[in-house]
Amino acid sequence: LCFKNFYKFMKSFDPDLVISVHPLCQHLPLKVLKKMRNEQRKIPFAVVVTDLASAHPTWFNKGADCTYVPTGVLLNVACKYGLNGCKVRLSGLPLRPQFWKISKSNKMYARSKLNLQRNIPIAVIVGGGDGVGRLTEIANKSAEQLSNDLQLSQLVVVCGRNEAVFN
Repeated sequence: LCFKNFYKFMKSFDPDLVISVHPLCQHLPLKVLKKMRNEQRKIPFAVVVTDLASAHPTWFNKGADCTYVPTGVLLNVACKYGLNGCKVRLSGLPLRPQFWKISKSNKMYARSKLNLQRNIPIAVIVGGGDGVGRLTEIANKSAEQLSNDLQLSQLVVVCGRNEAVFN
């Protein structure tokens, strides 16, 4: 059922390129693209790995035409999982230019909007869009360690849509 609906969508949309930015969103698109290739329509499939230091093996699918990794560490991991020269590229993490150009005034504005003190160091913990994993435990342990190591510090936890962690 899923394959049939996704196949119909892909045929109607007729993309020039398919990009996956999640390790669990590769199997079905690759299966559909394989069928479309048998019908003489070659649509390239790329993977952009968004993890920075470690990555689940499902990121590294040999069926992808190219996998883009953000760090040298993950380039080595990709090779370990069987991706080689022409199938993997070290690209850095693609970001909008607005993220590159953070001025001091933008930082101060962001601190103000988040009710953070101006001259006190900030530690940031990012838990992904869903804030999954042991994020609450990690945040609590980090807060404890920060209070032991620094006289003053602030902790920001990015927990996405995870209301349990947010509360």
